[in-house]
Amino acid sequence: MRRLYVILTLVGLLIAVVPGRAQDDALAQEVIGRLNAWRISEGLWPLKPNDTLTALALSQAQYITSLAELPKDLHVDKQGLQPRDRALLAPFNWPHYQLPGQIAIGENAALGSVDYALNFWHNSDLHKRTVLNPAYREVGAAAVRYRGSTFFIVDFGGRPNVLPAMVDPRDGRTVYLSNESFAYARFFNSIHTATKIQMFDDSGRPLYDAPIDWAQKITVPDDAGDAVYILSTDGTHEVLSAVDLQQDAVILPESAVAAQATPLVAPTATPVPIIQPTSLPTQVAATPQPQPQNQPTAVPTATVVVVPTMVPESVVQPDLVIQYSKDTLNVMNVSGRVLDLSALSLVGTVTFPFTQWTKVTTFPLDALPTRHCLQIRSQAVSGDVVKPENCGWVRSLITVNPDRLFWAQGSFEIQRIGQTLATCEPDAGTCGVTLP
Repeated sequence: MRRLYVILTLVGLLIAVVPGRAQDDALAQEVIGRLNAWRISEGLWPLKPNDTLTALALSQAQYITSLAELPKDLHVDKQGLQPRDRALLAPFNWPHYQLPGQIAIGENAALGSVDYALNFWHNSDLHKRTVLNPAYREVGAAAVRYRGSTFFIVDFGGRPNVLPAMVDPRDGRTVYLSNESFAYARFFNSIHTATKIQMFDDSGRPLYDAPIDWAQKITVPDDAGDAVYILSTDGTHEVLSAVDLQQDAVILPESAVAAQATPLVAPTATPVPIIQPTSLPTQVAATPQPQPQNQPTAVPTATVVVVPTMVPESVVQPDLVIQYSKDTLNVMNVSGRVLDLSALSLVGTVTFPFTQWTKVTTFPLDALPTRHCLQIRSQAVSGDVVKPENCGWVRSLITVNPDRLFWAQGSFEIQRIGQTLATCEPDAGTCGVTLP
């Protein structure tokens, strides 16, 4: 077991949100309770409330309810961004896996009562798949009054090396575990599917004689005390999750009703990084500490959009810049606006449709933001993704055999539905493309 990632319950993680219509905390709690009951009935772990996801949901709910009329797409914000793109940006900075497009975020919306929202999601295949997606382990809900009704936004998420565990409030001894089920986790240096667990009390004493098989529900021994630590491993990576048996309770319909007398406080301040404690319960201290480079919150932070200026003089205000070396090719949006690249192809000794990039990472190829990049790299190159200068995010990376590096084998064209937009020479290294 090479790595140990310590994940403790966050206290006071606060996120700045735009002032708007007030959150109805009781209804938000009720929705989460109903969603958890639904997931448990389907054999899935419940979702742990997360302040970042709550702020993400509330910011969108407040934006939508500020409009004169509800838009056709309730998930697009005022900047035209979808939930996964919003989650990547400050102040949310939701962690992704290897690439920014590999982010575990989903969102449901509804206008009406809690019963209506749950019934709608039950009977919509798309929304039902979101609720029951095993990649999600955390949740944030917004409930905002709108024209005599309630507008709900629920954001679901999962983070690398974060496996929440919670106690069933009905008995105080049953703990629900979660696991890593996100499809892109297998490409990332983080825990994959945990197969074994060990439980410790708050002094570091193992509560099992030996690690046991991972199970969705386990029972806490009577002599465990008020807090336990669950050490999950896939045989290579480890994650330690803390469970306060008094505080870390699953929100269920019963507990949501009881909690209505104690409204939650809407997040109001700036996010802080996820805390990585430097010490463990005493009997776990010998386990290797996490490596700094693998902190799960190392997410690129988007900044103010600036159109790159380092373009060859022969290129007059292109929309795209193609940069290429002997083993790497990058496509970068330098237009200062969102571009639709879905009909483009790179055509040389081989033909490479831009849609190939969407097969390895989910991202909006038909609405690629400015300063976002796409990359092809030789399989002979190892190591992390390297961003070209002025590129904000590499949204998708494809590796190819060295004999398929068409940009190094001769001139190639950028085509749109058979129309040649630009011809790039192998020795130029940079090529500008103006879209029609």
